[in-house]
Amino acid sequence: MDPLVAILLGVLQGFTEWLPISSSGHLVLAQYFTGVTPPVSFDLLLHLATLVAVLFAFRTDLLRMVLALFGIGDSKTLIMADRRMMFLIIVGTIPAVIVGFLLRDVFETLYASPAAVAAALMLTGSILWSTQHTRPRKNTDKLGPLEVLIIGAAQALAIVPGISRSGSTISTGMYLGYKKEAVARFSFLLSIPAILGATVLYLPELRTATASPDWSSFLLGAIAAAFVGYASIKLLLEVIRRKGFHYFSFYCWGLGGLVLVLLVLGV
Repeated sequence: MDPLVAILLGVLQGFTEWLPISSSGHLVLAQYFTGVTPPVSFDLLLHLATLVAVLFAFRTDLLRMVLALFGIGDSKTLIMADRRMMFLIIVGTIPAVIVGFLLRDVFETLYASPAAVAAALMLTGSILWSTQHTRPRKNTDKLGPLEVLIIGAAQALAIVPGISRSGSTISTGMYLGYKKEAVARFSFLLSIPAILGATVLYLPELRTATASPDWSSFLLGAIAAAFVGYASIKLLLEVIRRKGFHYFSFYCWGLGGLVLVLLVLGV
């Protein structure tokens, strides 16, 4: 793989993975319109790179939760809160696991349809725009298992390329009455087992891969994905703080509409 192409794909993956604009949708469209189809091993590496980005961004939260498992923390109350958060993350991951295993073949057919991706992007835009009418007041310490399952179901829906994972989970949390800053943090933590699980699903396909990995180019792409991914996490949190979350809808509508026009024109 050309190093520049690897870097550009890494930047695309890192930038779109965390912003509410669907990384999977962008990668499908990039492959369709450029004809560049990265090998499975490269996709796997990019997923790992974006996982590294979120692990680093929330390293303090994750370390505190791990220590809480061993009864280590600033107070008994905080230890119990961190243990409860780990439990909720596990509960919230269940819908994606079920949907991913049962409907994997169905969703994979959508990856071959840029029209479906464009329609999903338009839907994502509508979801984002509607959040400006919510009045979230609660912090995530009030989250219950049922609400977490609902947020997890939104994450499972994001297996569809063009449906944003962060957009759907954060929006759902806001619909349930939770402050977007708090639910955004939960959304990022919830993404960790989801990305790890998606990465594991790639592993059997590596056995059938025939091309030898170009590790030098792959590494450049992964580094780009990790650094840009970390920056996009910080960017989204800042945009949310400034109450601009719903403005991403214009981008989703614009891109989805442009793709549909290009497809109609036969481009």
